[in-house]
Amino acid sequence: MTSPLRTAYDLARRGSLVERVVAVDALARIGRFGPDLLLNFARRYAGTRGNDGIFEVLSHADRRAGSPMESRLRMLLVLGGLPRPEAQWPVARALDAARWT
Repeated sequence: MTSPLRTAYDLARRGSLVERVVAVDALARIGRFGPDLLLNFARRYAGTRGNDGIFEVLSHADRRAGSPMESRLRMLLVLGGLPRPEAQWPVARALDAARWT
């Protein structure tokens, strides 16, 4: 058994970029840690297979993602050349503000 942080580190090193980001997003949300903490593992285990890919995963990771499909959609948009969307944008507040302007 491993911690969510250690599991995120292991999953961040294997598979496609999108699925690695999905795993880190979900584990960071559940484990309530900032994805940047994976850098500690990357430094501690320098030279481990797949370690060099962690930096790319962390550039896309966001623990505010509410579901794996949200992470996949965000990655589809970003890898398609669009700007990174804001996760968990409060739509109701934005609509209320627009109503009063």
